[in-house]
Amino acid sequence: MRSLVVVFACLPVLLSASCRDQRGSQPQTVRVWAAASLTDVVGDLCEELKKQGRGVCEPNFAATSLLARQIESGGPADVFLAADVQWVSGLEAKGLVSTPHGTDWLGNELVAIVPVASTTALAGPEDLTSPRIQRIALADPAHVPAGVYARKTFENMGLWASLESKIVGATDVRSALAMVESGSVDAGVVYRTDALASDRARVAFRFPADKTPRIQYSACLTAAGAQSPAATAFLDFVYSREAIPILEKRGFDVPWE
Repeated sequence: MRSLVVVFACLPVLLSASCRDQRGSQPQTVRVWAAASLTDVVGDLCEELKKQGRGVCEPNFAATSLLARQIESGGPADVFLAADVQWVSGLEAKGLVSTPHGTDWLGNELVAIVPVASTTALAGPEDLTSPRIQRIALADPAHVPAGVYARKTFENMGLWASLESKIVGATDVRSALAMVESGSVDAGVVYRTDALASDRARVAFRFPADKTPRIQYSACLTAAGAQSPAATAFLDFVYSREAIPILEKRGFDVPWE
């Protein structure tokens, strides 16, 4: 009888330990910091992992340049998904990130967009210099990848000097898209994938590939993420063949396919 009393006395402790073990087996949260242009596709990737019970994401979206600076200042990210490999290379040189799959993750292209109800016809980049176009939304061309790519494209075509005074800077490419959608600007330059995500803006034209810098997204682990099996598993997933249909559905090119 005394032994039974001991067993029952210990039962709450055993149950408590069991609950702790169950809680401990729950998927670890992965802090994913991603370029604003990746908002929709990262949502899709995280939803797929959650549906399969393979992980939970805590996403944070902003301009690649801003996120990189925050990581450099000790920001709490596990995975960094950047719209320009140069920012990743800079962090990697300082030992702040690692790229176990290399730096080539996704590709994209630039397009010019106008509000969906606009009657303005734009056949190509030269048409943006027309007096009909007074305001052009662009992610900050000094720092934000989408804006930097666009500025370099205009420079390659000899158009930047004519267009610079028309540029309305945005904090990131999704903010530039929102300006066009609202009709507060006449046109904008965004990624193809941003245009595909909108039903309030339409593509006016695509930029010539031979005048546009290669748009190269990179995915990496931060120093903290490199110590996290969940973060490593997330990075492996976004580079897996399983992820390719999700990436391509949102309009991204997959160079490693």
